[in-house]
Amino acid sequence: MQVGKWQVGRWASGKWQVGRWASGKWQVGRWWVGLTVVGLLLLIAVTSGCGTATSSQAAGPITASGFIEGDEVTIAPEVGGRIAEMAVDRGDTVEEGQVLVRLDDTTLRSQRAEAEAGLAAAQANLARVLAGARPQEIAAAEAALAQARTQRDGAYQAMLNARETISNPLSLNAQIDEARSQVRLAEQKVEMAKADLAATELKRNVYADQGGDVERTWDLQVQAAQAALDQAQAELQGAQGYLNALLAMRANPISLEAQLHQAESQYQVAEAQVAIAQAALDDLRAGPTDEEVAVAEAQVHQ
Repeated sequence: MQVGKWQVGRWASGKWQVGRWASGKWQVGRWWVGLTVVGLLLLIAVTSGCGTATSSQAAGPITASGFIEGDEVTIAPEVGGRIAEMAVDRGDTVEEGQVLVRLDDTTLRSQRAEAEAGLAAAQANLARVLAGARPQEIAAAEAALAQARTQRDGAYQAMLNARETISNPLSLNAQIDEARSQVRLAEQKVEMAKADLAATELKRNVYADQGGDVERTWDLQVQAAQAALDQAQAELQGAQGYLNALLAMRANPISLEAQLHQAESQYQVAEAQVAIAQAALDDLRAGPTDEEVAVAEAQVHQ
């Protein structure tokens, strides 16, 4: 402590006094008292302001300006279409895997049904190819070959007759009589083939409700009966054509050369039809080729 100078002096009355010792007593400095009062006021104001801010923060949300960062995701369907349903609204919280939008799938379901039908048809075709020709299919091919051979033989006979008529006109009447007999026989065969076809169709209608292999078997038998009728009608047509040609020749002898050329052309066409029918029958008997199986499998996997 120094006399006559302001110093931090003593502890008295429960506080630390700043002053000086003069005239036999301790004097407290006025400027320090004022500084002390100002400091206390500032401290109270700061404390009061902090208390108010804390109360304001507790009473409501904090309002501030700044930037919020996030990942922007663009949503797009893999296929285009009309929106049928919006599963969420603006501002909704969504999770991974949640459905946001449903598209109208009417067209897609129709396309799927068509694709499934095409797949079923391709699978059935593959099964048919792998199974090979059924006995009924071979029988129908054999009937077609027989029909082609009959037409060829008729054309060949017409060609021979035309040649003979030109070389021997006196035999024309005998040929006409023979041709008329062949026409009558051909007509009888046609009637029998029609009756057989009708009976087969009746049986097919009876067993068709069973479906499956039974129905397919009767369908093939109907096809074979139809082929037999077609063959009989072709024979009748050939016999009738031959008779008409003979009658025309007798009525107009000059046309014999033209008839011969026509008969030769018909024979050539009939011979080609026989070759085609024979090739089809050979293919059925040989079974499916590797190329046919590969094509059928490719149709399934399309």
